[in-house]
Amino acid sequence: MLYQAAEDDSIKAVVLRVNSPGGSTTASEQIREAVTAVQDAGKPVVVSMGTVAASGGYWVSSTSDEIWAEPGTITGSIGVFGMIPTFEGALAKFGIQSDGFGTTPLSGSEDLTRPLGQDVSAIIQSSVTHTYREFLRLVSTGRRQPVEKVDAIAQGRVWVATDLKRFGLVDNLGGIEDAIQAAAKRAKLKTYGVRDVVPEEGLESQLVRLLLAFGVKAHAPHRSDALTPLRRTAGQIAALGQVERVLAGPSVQASCLACMSFLPPPGMYARRPQY
Repeated sequence: MLYQAAEDDSIKAVVLRVNSPGGSTTASEQIREAVTAVQDAGKPVVVSMGTVAASGGYWVSSTSDEIWAEPGTITGSIGVFGMIPTFEGALAKFGIQSDGFGTTPLSGSEDLTRPLGQDVSAIIQSSVTHTYREFLRLVSTGRRQPVEKVDAIAQGRVWVATDLKRFGLVDNLGGIEDAIQAAAKRAKLKTYGVRDVVPEEGLESQLVRLLLAFGVKAHAPHRSDALTPLRRTAGQIAALGQVERVLAGPSVQASCLACMSFLPPPGMYARRPQY
């Protein structure tokens, strides 16, 4: 869609809404390259961060023309990590051992029943380090900050948007309407219309959504519509509680989106660490 926006002469600017805790480096870079294509077409790209725009979410945003975020947006997490689980310890508890012979130091490196060899570990670490340096370079270039300053702020740490604004890695605090006005100003538009562009939902995504919706309907008790405002308020309070728990946790975090609950339980951390 971003490439289409780059080629569409009726589109003068793009506001990219980012609401993501991150993902793979490859996917993040593909989106960022599409953002660059819009900019190369002479159209400003303004990012509007939602509740969470961290790690890959910040990678996508890093080289945009302007970054807007909500005051409570969880962002940052400028860092990279790689993980390959091996199961030799678990298997050993059942008396199962694995061994073998290879012709090179990398032979059998894909065998997860044995620990990673030093050579494989060094290769993986080299890849992680290279990707992290590239992340720093993108942020440094996009936000016009020295690499050393970005590195001091980064290192995988999670921040709230008000902190990153103070550091110069978020430009302004505000919602999507503010970002739209900023994009129009950059495009020098006195009058303009707004077109919401949402990607088409694929079959797999539709099936997952329908299954999840069925599960909610099957287990949710009947509640009167009169309670809708209270439920909305309760949801907002719960969201604030999640933000508080994330910010009170360790400065470097990794979230498992496949888990039922990927946030730390209340009270796990006594206070927010000092930087």
